[in-house]
Amino acid sequence: MKKIIILLFSIWSVFATGQSEKIQIGILPSTFGNGMPLKEFEEFERNIIKHINKIKRFEIVSDQATFQDINIETVDGVLKIKNLSADQAGNELTDKIAAPYLLQLVFGDTDWTASGNSSSISVTPSNGNSRTAQTPTSWSHSATVWLTLNLYDVATGSLQNSIILTANSGETRKYKKVPPGPNSVFINAVSAAQKSLWNKAKAGIKNLFPLNLKIEKVVERDNKKATKIEINGGQFHGLKEKDAIYIYYEKEYMVRGEPTMRHVAVAKLSLEKVNEFSAIGKVRNGGKDIITAIEEGKKLKCIIKNPNYNTRGYGF
Repeated sequence: MKKIIILLFSIWSVFATGQSEKIQIGILPSTFGNGMPLKEFEEFERNIIKHINKIKRFEIVSDQATFQDINIETVDGVLKIKNLSADQAGNELTDKIAAPYLLQLVFGDTDWTASGNSSSISVTPSNGNSRTAQTPTSWSHSATVWLTLNLYDVATGSLQNSIILTANSGETRKYKKVPPGPNSVFINAVSAAQKSLWNKAKAGIKNLFPLNLKIEKVVERDNKKATKIEINGGQFHGLKEKDAIYIYYEKEYMVRGEPTMRHVAVAKLSLEKVNEFSAIGKVRNGGKDIITAIEEGKKLKCIIKNPNYNTRGYGF
């Protein structure tokens, strides 16, 4: 069901904005969780906005400062201006905000856990009475961080897309006498989690407005095996070399008596040349399946996929 929803949103996105048109967005004030210094959350926020600015497809036309005089709240997933009726709020949003979409970054609380491991040894004091003692051997810290990307349609105030990202990492130190200072190990664990979350956030931004990617042509083949493929997405859309692109087609299945469209995996590409609006990908696997699917008349589509990005995790 999640894949169907994403697919329908993708189709809507293409008709609403166009594959090669700029998408204007405004940045709502972010909300920050606990567990990290505020300056770290704010630094993460600044880096995300910088990354959005680097993607030519997006144009940020208003930032957080725009909303200092606009008292916006979210009620049941709908943006509203306080103390106004529903109709007035809709008009007010449209009049005051010069962007069709608004993006809000919601940072969750940083979760941190620590544990120690120990081993038993036999100790014989000077009085000759042996006893068993616990000797600490390691100290482990684990940190988890969360971020949600909420995209709103200004015309309706409704939530158009929401991508939930979570990342975690651990840090283990061995010691002989006393555990290391908890702050140093905790900082390392959080830093590693932030790095993982950053990779996921960059991939998630590309999926705020899913692209209608498809195969343009087979550039190279070896007998009945495709080796290089051209797709209709490029630098303008935020694609870069080494990005993973998955090729699939849709097939109808019956689930509990209801027709359901599913994605059937065909092949995987690794982009090796990225132009403004197109890219060439080297086929990593499924080269024969691409040719077979084309010969059978199947409509092949592409989706951006990053092993560091998924929508599973905790909401907040």
